[in-house]
Amino acid sequence: MGRKKKHGGHANHERWLLTYADLITLLMAFFVILYALAVSDYKRISDLQNALRNAFHITSGAGQTALNGSPSVLVGGATPVDFALIEMQKQIDKASKEERGAEGEAAVSTKMTERGLVVSLASSAFFDAGGAYLKPDAVRLMNKVAANLKRSNRNILVEGHTDDTPIHTRQYPSNWELSTARATSVVRYFIELHRIPPNRLSASGYGEYKPLVANSSPDNRAKNRRVDIVILRSDIRGQRPAGQL
Repeated sequence: MGRKKKHGGHANHERWLLTYADLITLLMAFFVILYALAVSDYKRISDLQNALRNAFHITSGAGQTALNGSPSVLVGGATPVDFALIEMQKQIDKASKEERGAEGEAAVSTKMTERGLVVSLASSAFFDAGGAYLKPDAVRLMNKVAANLKRSNRNILVEGHTDDTPIHTRQYPSNWELSTARATSVVRYFIELHRIPPNRLSASGYGEYKPLVANSSPDNRAKNRRVDIVILRSDIRGQRPAGQL
């Protein structure tokens, strides 16, 4: 009886060692799986960075940190992908989805460029022909655009553009005056109605000299008649893109 009891105790001790060994093996497998997932996620993040760089045509430049505390991703020393601007673009696209200009083109369109987010206002939707005052029925959409701009600390350029149709009126002797007046009208609206700080805004007019497409048809001319609102990537006061005075 004593021998059987001793033998049984020895067997129980061996089973404890097997359980302990199994636990260590499972822990090792667990940490190996965690490591594998971490490496996989890093690869996915790297792939996402490359895809965003290609999608937004981001060129190489000095690396910099996120602006305004907004999240950004440095891609191999290139300009950071600005997720705050991407989110702003989504919000503006959503707000303007159902709005159309009088000539059938989108009232508001957006695109990401090296300077930042460009929000293009179709002139036919916001101004009368040959005029620079905002249409009353365009105010609702303009308010949605302005609300997104107000939440940001970015500097904003407002740039007026026309087609190549000559204009010669007492108020606007040429397309230079008309394009500049339209840009100024938008700036004043942002300042007076939405209290966007004036030192974040600037207005300029380019007449017909920076067309999006050739002025070869009525549809193309409608695309060229626009006011571009450029929300800059940098939030440093007074900073302007290269080439701006």
